[in-house]
Amino acid sequence: MTTPPATGPETPSPPKDPAVEELEKQTARVKARQDLVEAKLGAVGSLATGVTDGPTNTVTFGAKAGSLAPWLAQSVLAEVAGGLTKAVWTAIDDRAVDGQPVRRVVLVTDDPALLATDLVSRQVQASMQGRTTELGALAGDLTRALVGLRQAVGRYKDEEAERARQAQAGGPGNRDLLASVLDRAEGVAAAAADVAEAQAATAAPEADEEETGSETSGTSPLAAAVDLVRLLAIDYTVTAADVGVDSALLARLTSGRMASAGRDDVVLLDGFAPADNSTTFAAYASLIAALNEVASAARTLRSAKAPVDSEAGEYRLALAEVRKEWEKTLADDEAPDGAAEALEEAVEELSRRLQARVAAAAPAEDMIAACTTLTQVVRTELTALTSADGQGIAPLQRACSRDRLHDRTDDATRVVTHVLLVQATHTGADIVTRRSVLGASGRVGYLGGANAAWVLIDVNGNVVGGGAVDSASHLTHDIATGESRRSLIQARVNAWTTKDPLEKNERWLRAGVLLVALALVVFSLAATWAVVVPD
Repeated sequence: MTTPPATGPETPSPPKDPAVEELEKQTARVKARQDLVEAKLGAVGSLATGVTDGPTNTVTFGAKAGSLAPWLAQSVLAEVAGGLTKAVWTAIDDRAVDGQPVRRVVLVTDDPALLATDLVSRQVQASMQGRTTELGALAGDLTRALVGLRQAVGRYKDEEAERARQAQAGGPGNRDLLASVLDRAEGVAAAAADVAEAQAATAAPEADEEETGSETSGTSPLAAAVDLVRLLAIDYTVTAADVGVDSALLARLTSGRMASAGRDDVVLLDGFAPADNSTTFAAYASLIAALNEVASAARTLRSAKAPVDSEAGEYRLALAEVRKEWEKTLADDEAPDGAAEALEEAVEELSRRLQARVAAAAPAEDMIAACTTLTQVVRTELTALTSADGQGIAPLQRACSRDRLHDRTDDATRVVTHVLLVQATHTGADIVTRRSVLGASGRVGYLGGANAAWVLIDVNGNVVGGGAVDSASHLTHDIATGESRRSLIQARVNAWTTKDPLEKNERWLRAGVLLVALALVVFSLAATWAVVVPD
């Protein structure tokens, strides 16, 4: 057992100096007074806005907040459309013809490239009409080729029947042997054709059976757990809704205002009309009908040509077999008498039959090839006509929208007399908040303005009128109550505005705030002096 070391007697601490003890007491009192002053300053500072972390009486807008701003901008644009309507109807001359007012047909558009789109529409229409004519001629050629094929088939069948009658009139012997060889050759050819067809079918590569089911990969417990956790997850996607104000909207607003003006004139909106009565659409329908007619004629010609091609193939195989037999007979010294001559005549007959069928099918083959080439070109062009461009508009659609510029029918409501181009040159909206020393109120101001340019021409390209229309409005909205007040901004030339009525009141309020701030400073200095100079 270990004995703890012995310790000596405790040493008494030296007595404190009375002056030191007094200094420590004064330091403690100064610290307590300083804490009290900071607490008082904090209480007083809470009375001033922005000193503490409490509400600061502000109005905060997000990056894309404020639905009233675009609403005001579109409302102002509608007012611009109203002013534009008045200007356009004033520019259009309402002169009477034979005592009757002239009915105007105005096409409203926001497309400044009227000439370019009109040229495209004319080219599209001319191209479709030209292709329709080509297809019509091709359909006639296919019909004539079908007639020629049938006539050629009839001729060589008559010739073959006549040669068969002459062979029978020649009596037995070589003629019978020739008929026997021909019958046997045709049978061999048919059998060879069947064998070739069977070989072609068996030679076709068999498609590997694809597995309909996919391997189910093992799912680990961790993956299953992750999937279960994903079921409990919630994704939030916030998308800002941007309201765009453009020339297309101005064209729609203007056409609506013009149509509701109570006049007998007709107003058309560019690109917003059915195409069933369009000349271009009629040309498109005619082209489709011609294409279908050509396709039908080509199918009929192929059907008529197929038996001829089949017979030509059979005779080609038969000719090859009979020629081999003939060559073998020529080399055989023990061949029957007259066998070589019969086989030679069979070769000649088969050659004549083969050449007759090839010659009969050749014109039809050429027409079918020409038909395939032209129909492929037309289908490619039709695909291009109906495919939308970068602006989402197909060339056929543009062509249909320009038809009535060149319509010369007796219907006066279809003949366009004027084209109105409208362009929104500027649209904008501003959010105005006011903040003073008392903070920001719940009232928010909105400024909206729009400018538009317009030009009116007749169908001959003569400018009838043009100009600019503008409008601006101011909207005051109370966020708390929802009350609003809207006024039209009208700028007066060489006019002056009165002094801001709040400027005088704010001057006195600023003076009061400065006095309060000065009092706070004096109070702070007095409190600090009391701490530094103790009692």
